[in-house]
Amino acid sequence: MADRPILFSAPMVQALLAGRKTQTRRILKLPKWASTDPSHIEFGASGAPEVICRDTGCLVTLPLPYAGGDRLWVKETWRASYGLDWHDEALGRAPKPSDIPVGSVLEYLADGERELGGKIRPSLFMPRWASRLTLLVTEVRLERLNAMSAADAIAEGIQDLRTPEHSDFGIPGLVNAQHPVRAFWLLWDFINGEGAWLANPWVVAISFEVLRLNIDDVPVQFAPADALNIAGAA
Repeated sequence: MADRPILFSAPMVQALLAGRKTQTRRILKLPKWASTDPSHIEFGASGAPEVICRDTGCLVTLPLPYAGGDRLWVKETWRASYGLDWHDEALGRAPKPSDIPVGSVLEYLADGERELGGKIRPSLFMPRWASRLTLLVTEVRLERLNAMSAADAIAEGIQDLRTPEHSDFGIPGLVNAQHPVRAFWLLWDFINGEGAWLANPWVVAISFEVLRLNIDDVPVQFAPADALNIAGAA
C-alpha cells in the first residue's frame, strides 16, 4: 500500500468536491518487457491480470500501479499570492513551486477564485503540502475502456442533466449527450484527443472515497488497509 500523487483537471476537482466523483480511469502503462498487443492481456485462475512477456512468450502476472488501500493525494491547478512570484534576490531567480513556503495561502483554479493574482501553476507542480483532497482507494479493476457501464460514467462525475424538455447527461459547459457513457466518451476524447475512446485501451479503474483533507492530516484510522482489492474484467 502506498501514498501516491494523482492529477485532476478543474472540472473533475469540482466533481470530487461536490461528491459526484468516486471513480477515475487511468490508461495502463505496460512494463518495457510486456507485449504491447492488447489481446495479450488476460486474467489467470486467481483473477490476477497476466500479460505475455515479449522475450519468453510466457504469461507473467501484470503489476498494477494502484491497489486497494492506497492513499492518493490530489494535484490540481493552483497559485499563491502575487508577492511570492517576484524575482527573489536571495535565490537569484523567480521562486519555483518548491520554494513557496509551506502553509502559504493558495487559490485553486477549480474554485474560480481570482484574488491572489499570482502565477497560475499546473497541477503537475503542486507540492504535497498544498493538496487539499485525499482519495482512499477501495477497489482497483483492470478493464477495457469501452467496458464502462452507465453507473460507472455517473461515478466518474457525469451529471444527470435531464429536464422535462431534454434528456441530457454530461458536465455543464463541457460535454453533453443523451446517455451517460456517450457523455464520458466525449469527455475522454476532450482530455485525451479525438479517437482516444475508440482506441479502447486497457485502463485501471479506481474506486475511492474522498476526504477533504491534506494527506498528512488524514486520521490514522484512514491509513492504507492491509487488504489488496483487485477485480479483473475481460
